[in-house]
Amino acid sequence: MKNNLPLILLFVTFFVLGTQRADAQAPTASLSKQDAERIAKVKKDIAKIGVDKEVTVSRIDNRDFFGRVQKIGVDDFEIVETDSKIVQIFKYVDIKNVRSGDGRVSALTGKRSNSRFRRIRLIIAAGVLVTAVIVVVKGVTDPRF
Repeated sequence: MKNNLPLILLFVTFFVLGTQRADAQAPTASLSKQDAERIAKVKKDIAKIGVDKEVTVSRIDNRDFFGRVQKIGVDDFEIVETDSKIVQIFKYVDIKNVRSGDGRVSALTGKRSNSRFRRIRLIIAAGVLVTAVIVVVKGVTDPRF
């Protein structure tokens, strides 16, 4: 039994890894209602954006891809990434959402960012600036402040 222990551990390891791989590639025939609605929305949105238009693709694993739509199919669509010029093929079941536009490069980080977050940062910065101006004006006009 002692000599068989490494063999047994090896067998169990391959069994567990093989099971996980099979689960990851399981067919998507049984989608939940939420998944079906999300996929339908992604299909509608990508069709609305259209071919040869800039797009931001957000996958379920929260990775974003920026590029230009090259082809729209029944089960998937292709984009050419803006920075690397590599063709990426996305299956609708793997996509969280798509948005028009490809995000602009930040001068500070050198990375592309979502325009929605850019607006939020701009609003926060404007609020801080207005508050600072009010405090300075109040301090100048009211010496007791």
